[in-house]
Amino acid sequence: EYTEDQIMQMAQFIAGMADSPWKKISWLGEGHTIDSQNAPAPFIGFILSKAVYDGPSINDLSLYDDNINLLWAVPVFENEMKFALSQPNGGFLLLEQMIEKDINWIVRKRSAII
Repeated sequence: EYTEDQIMQMAQFIAGMADSPWKKISWLGEGHTIDSQNAPAPFIGFILSKAVYDGPSINDLSLYDDNINLLWAVPVFENEMKFALSQPNGGFLLLEQMIEKDINWIVRKRSAII
């Protein structure tokens, strides 16, 4: 469904996001949205979520007795991003709608839901 260039764009986003919390002295969590020039058109960014994962069980991950949250990056359209940013807990509300529409951790071409 995606070209090799589009797949590489998404991989560049993930690689660039990995050290973001340390660069910005912040954290990434469920429902957070991130703008990205590496999102394949027509997407403009990503929403992060553990809830969209419905695949085989992944054992709990930890490092030095701290739990590691495995978040999946799901591409979002401009209207979806605006919806998520326009209200408190908008990322959670968007994820609820995405899950209802069977949008999950497997990135597929799709239409906007908002």
